[in-house]
Amino acid sequence: MKRGKFIVIEGTDCSGKGTQSNLLVKKLESENIQTIKFGFPRYNSSTGNIVGLCYLGKSSKELLNPFFDITKIPSVGSWFGNHPENIDPLVASLYYAADRKAHNLEIKNYLEKGINVICDRYVESNMGHQGGKIRDIEEREKFFRTLEKLEYGVCELQKPDGVIFLYMPYKRGMELKKGREGKPDLHESSPEHLRDAEESYLHLSKLYKWIQINCDPDINSKLPLSRELIHEQVYQNTIKIINDN
Repeated sequence: MKRGKFIVIEGTDCSGKGTQSNLLVKKLESENIQTIKFGFPRYNSSTGNIVGLCYLGKSSKELLNPFFDITKIPSVGSWFGNHPENIDPLVASLYYAADRKAHNLEIKNYLEKGINVICDRYVESNMGHQGGKIRDIEEREKFFRTLEKLEYGVCELQKPDGVIFLYMPYKRGMELKKGREGKPDLHESSPEHLRDAEESYLHLSKLYKWIQINCDPDINSKLPLSRELIHEQVYQNTIKIINDN
């Protein structure tokens, strides 16, 4: 049996990672290509709740599940404080890595059965968001290598067969978020964090030769690319990865 392909969809804030992952899975299924979607953090799990509540400061109502007694959990605010840039990047990364480790076997089992896995955010999200906190380029690349050893080495996580990076400039992302419903988490509400993460993601894309899709090729235009145009690029690149022996 041919092994499934593991494809990660990454992106800067407001690039439409979730939307594009859903559209991609729907398209592949319509063509009878066996596919399943994963997404991290997995907020409906105990490890995902630790990320959402303790680090990102999401509401306990958003993350309600049987693992937690909501009467003992703060309703708002992060247990680490309200400034993500002040939290040690490796400390924050450990929580995300634990969440992926807890679900690693499930992903491997699907791949061994020949089912393709589309993942909305993965190890590379740790690199992008936490790497942005490190301003020295050499030190940042050292941090990237540390996370590789931690997640792909120590935790033995499944390595992607391809990473598709959706790039939305953070300034455009800030515009798109205006009027959006729901309370943003600590990453989403910090312009400084989003600016630094954008720099880190672009650094990663070049360093690791990701497939980069520019969702807003002209920042001076009224609107970025439509989700349909972005989807077509995501789909075509995914098919190439799936068909690559």
